[in-house]
Amino acid sequence: MTGGLFAAFLGPELANLTKDALSPIQFAGSYFALIGVYLISFVLLSGVQIPKLTEEQRRTSGRPLLEILLQPKCAVAVVTGFVAYGVMALLMASTPLAMANCGFEFVDSKWVIQAHIIGMFAPSFVTGDIIKKLGVLNVILMGAALNISAVIAHLLGAGFENFVIGLLVIGVGWNFMFIGATTLLTETYQPEERAKVQGFNDFLIFATVAIAALSSGQLLNAFDWETVNYGVTPLIFLAVLCVISLKARRISAV
Repeated sequence: MTGGLFAAFLGPELANLTKDALSPIQFAGSYFALIGVYLISFVLLSGVQIPKLTEEQRRTSGRPLLEILLQPKCAVAVVTGFVAYGVMALLMASTPLAMANCGFEFVDSKWVIQAHIIGMFAPSFVTGDIIKKLGVLNVILMGAALNISAVIAHLLGAGFENFVIGLLVIGVGWNFMFIGATTLLTETYQPEERAKVQGFNDFLIFATVAIAALSSGQLLNAFDWETVNYGVTPLIFLAVLCVISLKARRISAV
C-alpha cells in the first residue's frame, strides 16, 4: 500500500523528467528509465523466499477448478475482479491520449495520473475495516457506483477538473471493487485449492489488463473519449447485476 503511494508520486515524475532524455524520440528515455526500475525490482524480489509445497499439499489438490469456479460466490468474485481491473486499465491508459487530444500538456496528464494512483492505493488503509463494517458485497457495489460516477464526470465535459475527478474516483472505485472481489474469492476455496484458484483469477485479471491497455489507444482513435466511457458502462452494470443476484440468493436462503 505504501509502495503504491510512493509510486503515485515517483512514477509520473520519473516519466516527466525522462520523456525528452533521448530526443527527438519522445518517451524513449522514459522506457529506458522503466527498465532500470524493473531491474531494481528484480534484485529486491530475488530475495523473497516463497514456502515450498509439502508432500501432502502436492498430493491433495482439492476439487476440480471448474467445480470451484461454478460456485455463485466464486463466479461473482472473478467477474467483479476482472471488471474492476479492466475498466480501470482502459480508462487510465486512454486518459493521457484523450487529454492530449483536448490540448493539454503532458504535465497536466501527470497530475491526473498521480491523483488516480493515490485514489487506487490510499483507501487500502481503511478498506478492510469498511468491508468488516458494511459487508464485502456492499463495498463492491460502492466501488461500482464510484466507477459510474467517474464515467458521468468524464461525460459532463473535457476540462482538467473532469479528468482529475474522474480518474481519482475511478481509482477509489477500483480499490473497493478489487479488494472486495479478492476478499470474496478467499471464501470460495480450501487451503489446498488456493494456488490454482488464485492462479486462474490472476491470469484472467492480467490478461484483461493487457487487452485493455493495448486496445485503449486503438479504441480512442477509432471512436472518441465519450464512446470509450460509454463502452465500459455495460461492464460495470454486469458486475452490479452479479453482486445483486448473489445478495438475492443469500436472502432467499435465509
